[in-house]
Amino acid sequence: MEWNYILLWIVGTTTVGGAIRGFRASPRPKNVLYLFAAIASVTAICWAWYPDIAGFVGGGLLVAFLLVPGLLAIKVLQLATEQKFDAAARLSRVVRCLHPFGVMRWQPQYLDAVGLAERGETDKACRLLEKMETGPVRLARLAKLQLFRIRQQWPELLQWIDANFDDQALRRDPSPFLMAVRALGETGQVERMLEIQDPERAAFKSSVYLRVRKAGSLYTNVFAGRPDRVEALFRGALRRVPGALQQYWVGTAELAAGRKAEGEARLHRSLSSASPIVKVRIEQRLRQPPSPVTLSLRAQEILARLDQEQAQSDRVAAIRPPGWRPRVTYALVLANVAMFVVECIDGGSTNLDTLVRLGAFITMPFEVGQYWRLLTANFLHFGTAHLAMNMVALLYLGPFVELGLGSISFLVLYLLSGVGAMASVWALQMWQIVDPGLLVGASGAIMALVGATISILFRGLLRENARIVRRRLAYMLLLVGMQVIFDYVTPHVSGAAHLSGLIIGFVLASVMPHRKPAAGAVPMKGSSK
Repeated sequence: MEWNYILLWIVGTTTVGGAIRGFRASPRPKNVLYLFAAIASVTAICWAWYPDIAGFVGGGLLVAFLLVPGLLAIKVLQLATEQKFDAAARLSRVVRCLHPFGVMRWQPQYLDAVGLAERGETDKACRLLEKMETGPVRLARLAKLQLFRIRQQWPELLQWIDANFDDQALRRDPSPFLMAVRALGETGQVERMLEIQDPERAAFKSSVYLRVRKAGSLYTNVFAGRPDRVEALFRGALRRVPGALQQYWVGTAELAAGRKAEGEARLHRSLSSASPIVKVRIEQRLRQPPSPVTLSLRAQEILARLDQEQAQSDRVAAIRPPGWRPRVTYALVLANVAMFVVECIDGGSTNLDTLVRLGAFITMPFEVGQYWRLLTANFLHFGTAHLAMNMVALLYLGPFVELGLGSISFLVLYLLSGVGAMASVWALQMWQIVDPGLLVGASGAIMALVGATISILFRGLLRENARIVRRRLAYMLLLVGMQVIFDYVTPHVSGAAHLSGLIIGFVLASVMPHRKPAAGAVPMKGSSK
């Protein structure tokens, strides 16, 4: 038995290591297929020796290396948006340990350099970035772009981009594209800035499309002289940007709109609260303000198309109104954790008598009228790993669905799907399609959130034909495929409950009204400086 475990560990580690090396070898990894393949391989190997735990191993790897890093990466982005680069760098090192792929491998040292520049230590920041220029291609390009930005070398940046990217390559990589947009605005080439973003000719890859549109909208509206639009962004997606930096961009937009007195007054007022690097930028802007913009008819048409496309993305992306929180999601997590504590106090979360006493679903009591077990079983879990996997998935999926459907509809969908999944398994037991057994866990309701997410994305795709949802939709379908594999290889997991929850969640979300974007709301995340 010990030798089997050792062999499994060696083969599994080799498989994952090979996938990681393959992922790192690609200068531009397209997705996480290597990681999915590694997890599937380890799960299959585990199934060959220890089928009882194979699904838990695969699910645990999926949570540890994809879902948890995804949640932490959102927090890293939030900290960076708030200009808390030291904290963002520390957290990104944790993310890198779990998900050492793509930009995650370089993000900590990159954030260190940006943090140094933010504190006014530009020489140290530049030295650190210059060292990165000798690294992998993507890291070297990011470092080069950041050096141009810190030194405010906008004409040189445009020359470098023209020498290293054609139009097609530029639209495949958001970092140089966004920096080109800003550099064109900073150098007064507003017409060209709009031209390269024209939706009629800009064929962005779906994987970078949303990032380009979110961050690019700030530069577009600033240098096109639209301060009202810039202020709307700071009330929505960019609301976490520090106040002085917000005033810097609004003031710049006012200057570009020809409102010189207002813009200069705003910039002067923000000097006292600005960080060292922002203070330098404000002083430079006062010395060299942008010229007032007069747009041609074609530029106005492009701007109108960009506005229309932004409104479209608002309708299909995750739209977070200012001050909104996924309170129902958090409440459900707390309820599940509270019941788990009760399990532990009352005899243990793996004690079958305790689970039955607290409300686990089993056929016999249900047949004599204990219908409440259809609900209570959703809030009980068999062991810490079972609880952890479900709660991470709930935190990962819940906010998007709650935002898309509204809090009340989200709660109704979650509870009805959980009850429906349990009832479906009971019916299958009565028809002798599946064997009778004890059922606990929120997995049916969690899979309903997967189904609801697919429904929300699919409705957006049909209504808007929006490219930004295609990658998310493909990712969710891949997640469903992985779940089917895990259910198949794990004997004690109810694949029937999972499949039932998935279908019920999709159907309910398809017939429920979807929440409309709040006035002035913009897509969730994004920042620029």
